[in-house]
Amino acid sequence: MLAVLGVGVVVVLVGSRVVTDRYEWSQWVWWVPAGWFVVMGWGLLVGSLFCWIMSRRRGGSRRGAALRWVLLIGCLGMMMYVAFGVRRWQNVIGGYGIHWTRVLENGRVRVLHWNLSAGKVDVERFMGWVNESHADVILIANARWDGQRGELIEGLEGVFGEGWTVRRVLRGVVVSRFEILEMSTVTVSASGGEGVDDDAMRATGDFGWVVKMSLDGGDRFGEFGVWFVDLPSEPTVHRMESMGRVVESLRVEGRDERPALKPALIIGDFNTVRGSASLGLFDEFDSGDGYVDAFDARGALGGSWRPTGLTGLQGWAAGRSSWHIDLSLVGNGWWVDGYELLMPDGAVWGEGVSHKAQVVDIFQID
Repeated sequence: MLAVLGVGVVVVLVGSRVVTDRYEWSQWVWWVPAGWFVVMGWGLLVGSLFCWIMSRRRGGSRRGAALRWVLLIGCLGMMMYVAFGVRRWQNVIGGYGIHWTRVLENGRVRVLHWNLSAGKVDVERFMGWVNESHADVILIANARWDGQRGELIEGLEGVFGEGWTVRRVLRGVVVSRFEILEMSTVTVSASGGEGVDDDAMRATGDFGWVVKMSLDGGDRFGEFGVWFVDLPSEPTVHRMESMGRVVESLRVEGRDERPALKPALIIGDFNTVRGSASLGLFDEFDSGDGYVDAFDARGALGGSWRPTGLTGLQGWAAGRSSWHIDLSLVGNGWWVDGYELLMPDGAVWGEGVSHKAQVVDIFQID
């Protein structure tokens, strides 16, 4: 019986990775980290072997031996899947770290995004880290309202002087080397509810937001778009439906104005796991073959967020699973030169900070 349940765990994992969140019933399974399935599978395999050994000592039958071999192969396959998913290209591609160099002169645009998630940060150390990143566009979401946001803005204005733009927008802060030609904000709801006051806007439930920016890239890049997102996380709403509402809100917002500039990059906290079918809905805004996930193209290191406070087997499984909900989608006419997830200096993982920063280098395709 335990072997049958174990094989069922393997089948559920494979099925969830194929179907993702296309259906309401499947998104719950899809959101379960693969590492948890590995723990359950091996636990059931060990339990099945123990029961079989005890049964043999009492003169029991050999039934179920083939099924246990199937489960063993499945468990090994799940471990390989998790190991590949978490460590793919680790420290091979990307590798910014302390060796970050200026990329603008080399025809690359570097965008840095970090969801503070109301966590605490040593602003002075963080400013030094940001300065060394040589990012051309910096997007910070959900700084705390207790004065930290003002301290961050003041620090950013001190680090990035003349020729740079520093703006507070909704729950975020935008810093850009490029002139911001146009900026609009759209509040979005997972359930279709009416928007709320900007000061109350949070992307921790039914509501989220999108900042649509048009940047002047000069003679080299021309005008290009970057969308800064922090989407709703309401888990009781089917993600395909809620993402559909987000896309519709973005499409309608630009209907009565000049044709919306197709964004070169959509970056931020999508509150759905990398690889979800719901992300394909954004392809409506791309004039080519759809958006490319920067991590899939040139990624280094895995996982961008995880729940804190998990211990024991849950903590072990969560630490070996990819909770990649901070994403960078690159549009037609652009490509990815490098991408990495990393923890900024001045932030301590788990002390109110549960997201890594994502850094992406993009360049135009001739």
